[in-house]
Amino acid sequence: MCEDTAKLIVVSPVGLEKSDNHRNTVWVPPVSCINGVTNAKTLKNCREEVVNPVLDMFPNMPVLCRGTDAVKAIFGANVGSGLLGKVRMYRGHRVYCTYDLNDSEITSRQRHHEKVMRESALAAMPEIDWKLVNYPFHPSEWDKLLQQPRWYVDLECTGLELPWLGSAIACVGLATDLDDTVYIFPIEHETADSMMEQVQFYFERYKGEIVGHNIKYDLHFLQYFNMLNPEATFYDTCVESRCDTLIRKGTNGLKWLAKESFGLPGYEAEAHTLWDQGTNCHEMDINILGEYCSFDVLITKDLYKTGVKNAEK
Repeated sequence: MCEDTAKLIVVSPVGLEKSDNHRNTVWVPPVSCINGVTNAKTLKNCREEVVNPVLDMFPNMPVLCRGTDAVKAIFGANVGSGLLGKVRMYRGHRVYCTYDLNDSEITSRQRHHEKVMRESALAAMPEIDWKLVNYPFHPSEWDKLLQQPRWYVDLECTGLELPWLGSAIACVGLATDLDDTVYIFPIEHETADSMMEQVQFYFERYKGEIVGHNIKYDLHFLQYFNMLNPEATFYDTCVESRCDTLIRKGTNGLKWLAKESFGLPGYEAEAHTLWDQGTNCHEMDINILGEYCSFDVLITKDLYKTGVKNAEK
């Protein structure tokens, strides 16, 4: 294979599969798996002597890890199967962790998972339109938003706990049907002025439909911080996707639906890697957090549109 045709790096103990395009795929065999030993020392040697040099030859190229041993070869012996199904950053690469197709106990659902992750790894990252609003919005701008029948909303919070246990809103993402622009309003963030006063004032006056994914979590925060109008209605795209689970082979998580339903790449890799490393939302680079939240909002919007079209059929 010529280096200038490479598009994907596959880390797998058993080589490439028939489903791989051998003309644009680089295979990296984890040494520890070939030798039948997966202790911390051999995994470290494998990573330093085999995996890292190949990854450094192809900067920023997406990586597909097949199976637990392949994931360990990159992320270490303590990871186990915890990263299967997730996308993380490693040495500038998005690493897609999925199942080993040669596992004798692999299920059809896991084969489907590998296919979706492989296609996602090869997908181009789309450009999206989002705006950081760290200045007072003119009332006329808010009036345009208030006139819209539907808001697509996502919150990024400083913890997984509920607000009365100490978690706060780091930022609010909001889009409408006017266009595909996402407005990011920072609330509790170290590097951006808080928009809480304006957001509270206008959210409390919105009487339309608020659409979110797993919105029951967001509603705890919106209610706690006095950001809900009693006349507003709600639509949860996560509940909608559960109704479709018997047809689909995946799960109902937003990141998975982005890949399975819309063929998107792992846009979440950078933010989730920072979280794994202990970086809180309010400490994260606002541009990383804002883009991540914006993707969540736009995918929620697409899920809503797709669900409505399917229901009309």
